[in-house]
Amino acid sequence: MLRKAELKQCVQAIILFQAMMEKVPYFIPEIDAGLKLPSRKEFAHIWEYLLIQIKDPATQVLAKAEFDNYNNNFYKAFRNPIIHGKKADDITKINQIRVSGVYEGMNHGWRAYDYLLTEAFAPQQTHEPSWANMCATHGISSTIDLYDYPDLFNLEVQFNKKHLDGARAATD
Repeated sequence: MLRKAELKQCVQAIILFQAMMEKVPYFIPEIDAGLKLPSRKEFAHIWEYLLIQIKDPATQVLAKAEFDNYNNNFYKAFRNPIIHGKKADDITKINQIRVSGVYEGMNHGWRAYDYLLTEAFAPQQTHEPSWANMCATHGISSTIDLYDYPDLFNLEVQFNKKHLDGARAATD
């Protein structure tokens, strides 16, 4: 039951966070920061196109690394199997979703978002990284302690093994 509840909450978080990430590129050019959208409208392509417009090369590399992590470990690994899942492998991927992976994916996506906002607002305004602020607003920690979010599937396997080992020992 706990694993089912975890998965339900994670799926909702994935869908909502991804919806935000898909909207960002469409309001960034409205800030009038000189950032332009590409003609091709695929999610990752739009983000990559915007991020390569970051003027500082070191910041551009950091922003791209954050987005690549988000794209590979959140968008492709979680969001796509949920939304477009058609194969048995997609069900396997969905069943591998855990709080820690969702949290980490959101963290990387938000950091890419922060880098993009920093570029969009400069030089008129300073944009400070806001992951800690966003977490505080929602009453969650800005870092995750994996001890607080154990893998419920692994705990179930361990519990069942311990139970079966005890049952075998009792019948010997």
